[in-house]
Amino acid sequence: MTEPHISEKRRFSAIWIIPIIAAILGVWMVAHTQMTKGPLVSITFSTAEGIEVGKTKIKLRAVELGLVEGIELTGSMDGVTVQARLDQEAQHLLRTDTQFWVVRPQLGPAGISGLGTLLSGAYIEVSPGVGELGARVYRGLDNIPVTPASAEGLHVVLEGESPSTLRVGNPVLYRGYTVGRIESAELNTESGGGRFGVFVEAPYHGLVNVNTRFWDASGISMQMSADGLSVTTQSMEALLLGGVSFDLPKDASAGDPVEPYSRFDLFPNRSSIDTHPFTTHKDYILLLDTSVRGLVVGAPVHYRGIQVGTVQGISFDYVPDQVAFGADGHIRVPVLIRLDPARVNLPDSEEGVAEFVRVLEAGVKSGLRASLKNGNLVTGRLFVALDFYDDPAPASIETAGTYEVFPSISSGLEQIEHQISAVLEKLQGLPLENTLASAKGALDEISRTAEAGTAALDELDGILAHESTQTLPADLRRSLSEFENLLGGYGPGSIMYDDLQRMLEELSTSLTAVEQLMQTLNAKPSALLMSSARKFDPVPGAKQP
Repeated sequence: MTEPHISEKRRFSAIWIIPIIAAILGVWMVAHTQMTKGPLVSITFSTAEGIEVGKTKIKLRAVELGLVEGIELTGSMDGVTVQARLDQEAQHLLRTDTQFWVVRPQLGPAGISGLGTLLSGAYIEVSPGVGELGARVYRGLDNIPVTPASAEGLHVVLEGESPSTLRVGNPVLYRGYTVGRIESAELNTESGGGRFGVFVEAPYHGLVNVNTRFWDASGISMQMSADGLSVTTQSMEALLLGGVSFDLPKDASAGDPVEPYSRFDLFPNRSSIDTHPFTTHKDYILLLDTSVRGLVVGAPVHYRGIQVGTVQGISFDYVPDQVAFGADGHIRVPVLIRLDPARVNLPDSEEGVAEFVRVLEAGVKSGLRASLKNGNLVTGRLFVALDFYDDPAPASIETAGTYEVFPSISSGLEQIEHQISAVLEKLQGLPLENTLASAKGALDEISRTAEAGTAALDELDGILAHESTQTLPADLRRSLSEFENLLGGYGPGSIMYDDLQRMLEELSTSLTAVEQLMQTLNAKPSALLMSSARKFDPVPGAKQP
């Protein structure tokens, strides 16, 4: 009987091939997945409204690039952090200035956007930047950006001292053409005005240089100045929504290019950029002891008809309180003026300012003074005039607080007003009523004297006609006749009597006219300068009453 042979050698079972292959495939798939997995980014938003895990997509120009994988509150509980996985091919989009925002239905200055999300739901839009690669943490935008980060052009910052109606998305105009948009608008806590981020698109950004001026083009601009009324309008979009315009000042040439995010002043209107076209200036304070009603900010400063500056402000804050008081105890009104050296063909530089100051100081010693003048009789607007005067009171440019005080003098109109007031005061002081009463008494006395003379002549005629008188010696009769003729020369109908009567009547008429003049001046002191208004409007070709 044969015994079985037992071998201790182990043989590999074919059944294990399948799990081994499966494990290899699994490891390869995991490795491939990890190797091909796109980057994970963290985006912080103020709210997670409309965002859902596993549903909200990341898109660029309507092309899906990723999916939201998680949402959690931030540590400070003031926002949410969204974890989003992007595709591997989108990795080159993640730069330091890449922007993310949630697209929802929204109504803005540029119109209605995001209507497609009413059916598909909100999604996160990505706008690639141009910065360095490798960023993974971002701050999401609350609103759709006006311009993408990769757009070519120029970013500048505008600052205005006055409140404005400008908003994000409003147009930036150049001679009526839209060349950019306002990207940001915020309150400037230092000046109390506004600070605006502006983007000018390429190739129009080359129009912006150091001499460029920006102004608020919102709505309709109406300005009442010493030259009259001016009205300026912009495009329909700017008229309805507001906007900013820029251009070179009048007669100014283009300057050097500017760096990105350069700061510019935002002027209130188009005409004001011609008022401030220069980079250097010299400020002075005028202390005026007359009314400044009719003088406004922006009013011109003229030297013999040529503009050399502008009025910057009217305020008692410019000088200390003790400086505002004059020698007579009256409070003078401080007016800040700005003089531009370039307006008198001096260099628009600090050297030009120094030369301008030297010329002004020499002019003050020779009688140069500032005064207020009437620039427009219809509007009543005033302007500041610099001119030389004969024998003015000695004065010099002195420092008061943070400004220098330029000497001023009363204007010609004010001097005329003072002269008229002095004349009226003298007329008012005359004893016209007593004079009129005395003249009337003199007239009554003259009338009584004339009546007495007439009676004496009648009596003398009776005496001469009496028989006893006829018997008087011829010499006596001749003397009486001569005396009668003499008295007859002063009686009614005589030349002397008529002259005396005419003189008394003219005197009475003159005194009556003086009385009427005093009544008119008391009722209307300006009657010496301004004629009374017409009672009717003349109609050409019609017979006037």
